[in-house]
Amino acid sequence: MVGLALLAGAPAGAHDSWIDVSDGYPEPGDTLLVYVCSGHYFPKSETAVKDNVVHRLESRVSGYEPVPIRTVSKNTRRTGALVVKTDGVYVLELTLKRPKAKTPAFEARTLVVVNREADDPGEYSRGEGLELFPGSAVSGLKVGDDLPLWLALDGERMAGSLTVTPENGKAAYLKAAPTEPAVLRIRSFGKYLVTARVKGRGCSLVFEVFGSEAP
Repeated sequence: MVGLALLAGAPAGAHDSWIDVSDGYPEPGDTLLVYVCSGHYFPKSETAVKDNVVHRLESRVSGYEPVPIRTVSKNTRRTGALVVKTDGVYVLELTLKRPKAKTPAFEARTLVVVNREADDPGEYSRGEGLELFPGSAVSGLKVGDDLPLWLALDGERMAGSLTVTPENGKAAYLKAAPTEPAVLRIRSFGKYLVTARVKGRGCSLVFEVFGSEAP
């Protein structure tokens, strides 16, 4: 496997966008707070994305139609809400596109799992756009586990450099190949931001490792 993580000594410094949620593992019927964030140092958002570049923000779960999520700009981020109604993997998707642009400037996704027994890695990727997705279930991850991470454009897996920033640690820099994923060593629990860029087009993925530090 390509790119087993080596922890770097400083946080990631690139300006990225991402979707954050109040809970990565809610129960059916819960209302999630959804945040569109942008900045240099995850999980802190420094800039609220402008209305005219938010092309699409929606939630997808297998077997149901996509649900649009409306957000409003508040201080340094955009805020909205989503009610989760069924078990499964919810993929929250954000597309940022400049007015009159033909292709997105940035595509962000966040994984939300309702009932960890319903966590299906096959639901992580839609095969559309520029996307990052894990190759195994995130709900069962523990400190010390390895997580494969793929980069793809319209379903075609690609080579690329990935930056992984955990909320409880330091950044890791990985390499993915079309035939082999990057491999992230899980060093702490909490939320992780993964980012990549391909020919000036960016993408991000947020997922949560549920639990506590290993004894």
